[in-house]
Amino acid sequence: MLSHTTLAFLVTSSATVALAAVVSSDIHITNAVLAPDGFSRDTVVAGGVFPAPLIKGNMGDEFQLNVFDDLTDSAMDLATSIHWHGFFQKTTNYADGVSFVTQCPLIPGNSYLYDFSVPGQAGTFWYHSHFANQYCDGLRGPFVVYDPNDPQASLYDVDDETTVITLADWYHYLSTNAPAIPQPSSTLINGAGRYSGATTNPDLTVVGVTAGKRYRFRVINIACDSYFVFSIDGHQLTIIEADGQSTQPLVVDTLQILAGQRYSVVLNANQSPDNYWIRSIPAGGTTTGGLNSAILRYDGANATDPTTSAKTSPVALVETNLHPLVASAVPGTHSPGEADININLAVTAANGLFLVNNQSFTPATGLDGCPYELWKKLHEIHLEQVKNDKPSFDVVGTLTTVFQDIQRHGVDPKSDFAEGWMCPIYKKGERSDIANYRPITLLNTDYKLLTKALAVNLGREASCRGARSSITFAWPKQ
Repeated sequence: MLSHTTLAFLVTSSATVALAAVVSSDIHITNAVLAPDGFSRDTVVAGGVFPAPLIKGNMGDEFQLNVFDDLTDSAMDLATSIHWHGFFQKTTNYADGVSFVTQCPLIPGNSYLYDFSVPGQAGTFWYHSHFANQYCDGLRGPFVVYDPNDPQASLYDVDDETTVITLADWYHYLSTNAPAIPQPSSTLINGAGRYSGATTNPDLTVVGVTAGKRYRFRVINIACDSYFVFSIDGHQLTIIEADGQSTQPLVVDTLQILAGQRYSVVLNANQSPDNYWIRSIPAGGTTTGGLNSAILRYDGANATDPTTSAKTSPVALVETNLHPLVASAVPGTHSPGEADININLAVTAANGLFLVNNQSFTPATGLDGCPYELWKKLHEIHLEQVKNDKPSFDVVGTLTTVFQDIQRHGVDPKSDFAEGWMCPIYKKGERSDIANYRPITLLNTDYKLLTKALAVNLGREASCRGARSSITFAWPKQ
């Protein structure tokens, strides 16, 4: 049967906003070994499952989502941040979750409270890691905001966690080992699928329906790269929402859905009780043997794979046929090229990189205000020490560069980490109380000598105190 994990929420009423509530939850980001298509691999997931648990609330609610970085597998990225895809975040850009743009990423052992409201927004959304390519390792899941006064509620009978359908590409290698042009190993529908060449056929996701009822399926493409052509044998789909925007009803047989896109479709369970293939076909894909598939099963049907066929001449979604349910004013002249500012973006590819106007993305250098870069450098050193009993590169030179970045950027990270080795680096003769320093704590041990060596290299002094489990670097508050 369809299996969806839903986060446990603490919901309290809010007197300041009509019908609004505060939706609170703790989300623990962990490593787990999963085999959603029968192939076991290490993952980065929320709550130990894939897809990540469903988050849900109502239009106007305030969400307080406390994310904990509990990652330990250094073969994958250990830092993380979460982006809540599709939300406007007006006045709350600090909660948007984009690493190095609106926030510093989390490092293991720490947490961050994402606190934002969704006034005027309802529909189908999703959330995912926004650190490097981490969400390809599993950190992605559905997010639904219901409208208690949905003007199209009369078109469907069922809209709950059982009608959320996630489509995902899945990889049998870590995102940190991905080739220049990654190729998915399988397609997962609600976290289950099969892959080509497997010796066994794992169970597929089953979406149950009752004859005579109408279901609002919220279809979400949470893929890293793949687009899918989605259909359900023997049934038409009536689109009533696209990317959080209610639309005029549009009847189709198939719809192409790109990574990040979401559609609500109404399915009328008006066929004979049986099993019907749900198809989510990527470019060049097939549904032979249950690949790229799930099962729509009517109550009373046998628990077997379907024998149905796809429609030979389907009516496909044409996006220009979609129109908002309620028209909104659009400024300017409604003609091509009549914008106030016209920008041409030419997207090409060369040497394994995408280019926009002949320029590729270059990651920011230096700290850019984030303690993560410092932690990452020291963690690399720690791993080398464990492996070789000594660093394989110039420790003092590396750390000197990092601290010069700190000084150049005038960083004040306002960090609040656990106590540990406290090693303020200060100008000679200017020692002062520890309360005058901002700390960065690192989750490794025995960096006391490194800190002192660094201080000497910078012409400064260092003093250390504290426990054995971690080290804290500090510099004067700005």
